[in-house]
Amino acid sequence: MDHQVPNFLKAGIEKNANGTLRAEWRIPENLFYFDGHFPNSPVLPAVAIVDLSVSFLESGTGPRTLSLQKIISAKMAKALHPGETVRIEAVAKGSSPEGEDWSVHWIDPKTLESSALIRLLVTGD
Repeated sequence: MDHQVPNFLKAGIEKNANGTLRAEWRIPENLFYFDGHFPNSPVLPAVAIVDLSVSFLESGTGPRTLSLQKIISAKMAKALHPGETVRIEAVAKGSSPEGEDWSVHWIDPKTLESSALIRLLVTGD
């Protein structure tokens, strides 16, 4: 990548006994994904949520580098804005020769409303 993705290790990723990864993260106002999306009302683009989900998995399961192989499903339910806090939870759904299957859920920690739910297939070194 030619840009710097936030280091989620600073967010304090927790890993529970069943392998679920969880962290709360405040979305920085100066995150480069907001450049031009949209100037007077910035919204975190869906491609950024996917990219940040992969970075979250790298930080929570690493150190290692992951490559996105496939987006199995993606549902963006609520816009995310600069300065908001989001809870990110990732659950391993299984693995196959094609890669690791993960479900990554972005949740408003105050209301518990879903902002995004993404299912990814990744491979790592």
